[in-house]
Amino acid sequence: ALGSYYPEFLFFDYGKPNLNLLIAFNFYRIIGGVGVGLASAVCPMYIAEIAPSEIRGTLVSCNQFAIIFGMLVVYFVNYLILGGHSNPILIKDELTGILTVSNQSDMWTVTEGWRYMFGSEAFPAMLFGLLLFFVLKSPRYLVMMQQDNKAFSILEKVNGTRKAKEILSENKATAHEKTEKLFAYGGTVIV
Repeated sequence: ALGSYYPEFLFFDYGKPNLNLLIAFNFYRIIGGVGVGLASAVCPMYIAEIAPSEIRGTLVSCNQFAIIFGMLVVYFVNYLILGGHSNPILIKDELTGILTVSNQSDMWTVTEGWRYMFGSEAFPAMLFGLLLFFVLKSPRYLVMMQQDNKAFSILEKVNGTRKAKEILSENKATAHEKTEKLFAYGGTVIV
C-alpha cells in the first residue's frame, strides 16, 4: 500500500513518470495483490481448522461478508478522500473517438488523489498485521509438531474439554506431514 502510494521512493523523481516508475508501481500492486490473495485463502482455511463444527460454516460466511463489506467501505473512503474535488472531465473527439482531459478539469485526483486512495490501504493492512500476533496456532499444526498439550489447550478454549479430547484424537489420527518435490507430477519430476 505504501509502495503504491509513493512508488518513487528512493529511486525516482517525485511526479515524473517513466517506464521504470510504472514497473515499480506495478510491482507494489502485485505484492499487494499476492498478500490479499494469500489472506483470502488462508483465513477461511484457518477458520475451518479451529472453529467448532456447529458454527464453522457461519464463521466462514462471516469472513466472506467481511471481504464484501470491506469493498463497500472502500467506496466511501475514496469518496471522503475526493472531498470537494471532482473527477476529470473527459472529452471525446468526434472524428477519431479519442478521449482527452478537458482544460477545465480539476486535476487533483490525477496528480495527488490517487496516492491517498492507495495509501488508505495501509491502515487495514497494518491492523491485520498487528492482530496476527494474537492469532492462536492451528491445533492441527501443533499436533504435527508434537506439541499435543498446546493443541489441547487451544481446542479446550474453543470447544470445551470433552470435545477437545475428541478433536485432538482425530487430529492425531489424521495429521501427518506430507512433503513432495516441487513441480512433481505423476511420480516424475519436471526440471
